[in-house]
Amino acid sequence: MPPRILLATILRAQGANGVITATNSLLHSFKKAGYDAELLTPFDASPLIFFPLFAVRSLVRPVSKNTGVWWHRHFHAVVLRSVLAEKLKDGRETIIFAQCPVSAKAAMDVLDPSRHVLALAVHFNHSQAEEWRDQGLIRENDWAWKSCKRLDEEVFPAVDRFLYVSDYSRRHIEAQYPDLAKKPAMTGIDYVSSQGNARRDLSRATRDLVSVGSLEPRKNQIFLLRVLRAARDLGHEPTLTIVGCGPDLRQLQREAERLGIAGQVHFFGESSDVFPCLARHKVYVHAATMESFGFSLIEAMSIGMPVVAAPVGGIPEVFTDGVEGRYWPLDDAETAARILVDILQDDARLEYMGLAAKQRFLKCFEESIVFPRVADFLLEGCTVEHQTEI
Repeated sequence: MPPRILLATILRAQGANGVITATNSLLHSFKKAGYDAELLTPFDASPLIFFPLFAVRSLVRPVSKNTGVWWHRHFHAVVLRSVLAEKLKDGRETIIFAQCPVSAKAAMDVLDPSRHVLALAVHFNHSQAEEWRDQGLIRENDWAWKSCKRLDEEVFPAVDRFLYVSDYSRRHIEAQYPDLAKKPAMTGIDYVSSQGNARRDLSRATRDLVSVGSLEPRKNQIFLLRVLRAARDLGHEPTLTIVGCGPDLRQLQREAERLGIAGQVHFFGESSDVFPCLARHKVYVHAATMESFGFSLIEAMSIGMPVVAAPVGGIPEVFTDGVEGRYWPLDDAETAARILVDILQDDARLEYMGLAAKQRFLKCFEESIVFPRVADFLLEGCTVEHQTEI
């Protein structure tokens, strides 16, 4: 019997962000390949335990953002720890694949190193402390920031295997924690299954641009609105669909009104299946100021969409400027608008880039290519070998 695989996360299993989408894809792939795999979250605990703890957070957060972040992290770990402890009681050989440092902390508190392997997926940008800061919920070097950093310093040495979403991410983390370079590690773990996702038909695209992501400062959708205004000043009026929800929604709606482009912008809301929406558009656009990888980019590429994004973080590992899409500057809306208009006005170029995007996806980011590498890495050295096939 191969080892059991437990995917541990503090996110809701039904969420729509890139991390939980990637995690659910892994779960599906493991099960399809015949593994005993399960996703565990704090939400699997009894409501009598879970809801009182997190109801308090909703009261604390308006009073102190720092305390709200600490409460969120601490009690998600506490509850997930109890869920994992119950599951591990049977003593089976188990690989615990944590999806963040908080879930790794919950696992390390209850695992038995002689029977359990702890692996960590590094999805975050630089560190979770910086992600909370970028959301405006903590400040650099305040006590909540330091609490996040202390947890990283405690957890990372206890992790047996690291799985990074990009070479960029691995270089950055190992530069901060040089001893991690001695740990078994792999890069390139995110993928999309192309099964059932037909290639986008450019002739049937009814809208121009689409972008997917949580509506928060780091995702920088406000830049997309400024590009639309600049394009309008150049005599063009491309349409834009923004898929996602988040705290910046009202600000973005007001900015679209202020810029006089509200009629060109559709706020689609959150979606658990973005592919039907993507297929109605010509170009995928991305304005994030930092991405360790860019999961939404490979979703678009999987159906043959050209992508436009800034070459930040791990994005240059996803696509090449002028081949599968274009890089654009995030500090110059007019130049970005010209890049966009040049693409939209050239159907032959759109078709070529879309085909190149699909080909790169199939070569680098398709489930059948990536998942066997992830599974083999996780099971390396386990007592029972298992052939991974997708």
